[in-house]
Amino acid sequence: MMHCLLFGLACDEDKFNSFINRTHYPFSMAHYLFETELLSELQNYYKIDHNYIIQNEEYDKKNIIIKSQEKWIDKKIKTKYLGFINIPIIKHISIFISTCQRIHD
Repeated sequence: MMHCLLFGLACDEDKFNSFINRTHYPFSMAHYLFETELLSELQNYYKIDHNYIIQNEEYDKKNIIIKSQEKWIDKKIKTKYLGFINIPIIKHISIFISTCQRIHD
C-alpha cells in the first residue's frame, strides 16, 4: 500500500462546529464535506497521513503556544493538528516551520 502525506482543512467534527459557530462562514461546510469524503475514499487505497492546518485568524491571548495533537476525523481517519506560536505574523512563520518539519519526518 502506498503512503500518502496530505495537508488540508479537514478536522474532527467538534473543531469544525466550533469554527462554523465562531466565524459563520457557510462556504466552509462544502470544503469540509468534500475533503472528508476525499480522505475517506483515499483511505481505501493509500495509507494516509493527514495534517490539519489551522484556519482561524483570531489571536487568543490565553493560548500563545498551540501544541500539536492527533485526533480522529472519523473511525478510520486520524489527523495531526500542527503546532504553532499564536502571535500575529509569527503564527504564519511557525505554521510554515511545523509544515516543513512534518514533511521531513
